[in-house]
Amino acid sequence: MIGLDKFYNVDDLYGRLGSDAALCQVAARIGHSGTRSELIARIADDEFALFFEHNDLETVHSIAVGLVRSIEEPVQLGMEYHRIGANVGIAQADCDSMTAEELLRCAHIALSEARNTNREMDALIQEESILEKDFRTALSREEIRSYFQPIVDIKSKGIVGFESLARWNHPVKGDISPAAFIPLAEELGLLDDLSGQLFADACRSAANWPEDISLAFNFSPSQLTNRHLPAAIKSVLDKTGLPAHRLEVEVTERGLVTDLGAVRDVLQMLRNFGVRIGIDDFGTGYSSLYHLYKLRFDKLKIDKHFIKELGSGEENDLFLRAMIGLSHGLDLCVAAEGVETDAQVEALSRLGAHQVQGFLFGKAIPPWEVAQLLSVEPVQREVA
Repeated sequence: MIGLDKFYNVDDLYGRLGSDAALCQVAARIGHSGTRSELIARIADDEFALFFEHNDLETVHSIAVGLVRSIEEPVQLGMEYHRIGANVGIAQADCDSMTAEELLRCAHIALSEARNTNREMDALIQEESILEKDFRTALSREEIRSYFQPIVDIKSKGIVGFESLARWNHPVKGDISPAAFIPLAEELGLLDDLSGQLFADACRSAANWPEDISLAFNFSPSQLTNRHLPAAIKSVLDKTGLPAHRLEVEVTERGLVTDLGAVRDVLQMLRNFGVRIGIDDFGTGYSSLYHLYKLRFDKLKIDKHFIKELGSGEENDLFLRAMIGLSHGLDLCVAAEGVETDAQVEALSRLGAHQVQGFLFGKAIPPWEVAQLLSVEPVQREVA
């Protein structure tokens, strides 16, 4: 069964004579498409039925694809052209006992499912298109901001730094997850622009913090192979006045498998500036002892998955103990993210972790709240 898509638009635009002319062209295409069907009939305003005998389902499916493509070619209405889409529902009778009415009903159900699926896809495509447009607007207006989550010393319970996290508060949809707009930025080729804005934003705020408070910032794997990145980072540090030793560039494990040589060169240039390097989400990616040895990290951040499972089983705890022991042997600072309970803090302290981060100590907060927390003057944001 073939259902024409949005055929009512033709009737609205061209009237009954126009819609009849369009139907005639569609019917002619169906009849001359080489389908070799036993029967072709128009059974509703915008629906056609085709009956095939002794055809396998794969062949009928191939015919249906060809029909859709044929119908989607523009129809000529007077001096103008108009596109009509189509959906197809297919039903197969496996025995002689099924009546024509039952077979037609099954095909109509299949057509309804196809239409619903296409509506959902159209809605999704439209939503993605709107999100893309809104993202470009937000980027041009610098509406995506750096928020900061505290990093706490496990012994003193004092704040030793903040991790910069991207936040987008949409004027209509509210908070949009970075999991939605970060991949979108990468897909659109705008990740460098977004990251540059966020990094400058974060450094302006961090430059006003006390000297013993650091800033952690995560660059994407694709950026870490760009040998121009260190110069761009140093330029922002010089402009904002943030000392290089107070910046921690975080590298995810996924970033180590793209181009190890290029990543090593970039990280070494950053280290030459005095920037510290940390490996983020450790334990969930592809890194190895070789990476830890060759890239000379300053900090290892254990992924929140292992913290969530802390105390739930001997295997997880043994793995945590091994990671922390390895870090001590390499003289790395050990941080744990995703900490939510005092029991987790106590366990991590016993295992030898140095820093903790998570909802127990606070969610990501805007820069003016950080200024209040640290009792410093908030930074006035530059107007673009």
